[in-house]
Amino acid sequence: ALEVFANRTDRSFHENRAPSRTRDEFIGDRFGVEYQTTFGLDRFGSLTAGARYEEETARTFNERLAPTPTPRRKTLGERQDTRSFFALWQLPLTDRLDVSLGGRVDDVRKVGSFTTWRATAAYRIEETGTKLRASGGTGAKAPTLFQLYSPNFGNAALRPEKSEGFD
Repeated sequence: ALEVFANRTDRSFHENRAPSRTRDEFIGDRFGVEYQTTFGLDRFGSLTAGARYEEETARTFNERLAPTPTPRRKTLGERQDTRSFFALWQLPLTDRLDVSLGGRVDDVRKVGSFTTWRATAAYRIEETGTKLRASGGTGAKAPTLFQLYSPNFGNAALRPEKSEGFD
């Protein structure tokens, strides 16, 4: 399946602190495409694989409206591209036991590359209608353009947040 997506966020902030009045603007654009397919592997289960590309831009502007108006000026113009590749192998080991193994690689412009993984197991006890489940994996999230480049709060040295979990 092929998915194409896009959106725009356009915000304007007005600040009135007598005698000064200012306007700040934020314009964020996001565009991307993702392809995903699943291969049937007969007794070896199925393999789902895909790739995603996402481009994100952020532009901010500032102008003083009073007491002395100033021209609108650009205060930020940044871009972040993300390329991702992922795969999930789902495998029935026995009539009662299913496992899955998945992984993902993300490469984020100006942030770096990182990998994540997940493994699961499910065991069915059909006589009682019970299913026992277990899973483990890692997660990661790249910093947003705001977190990296906001004039007041940004930190361009931020790295991806990482986590791990098991149940």
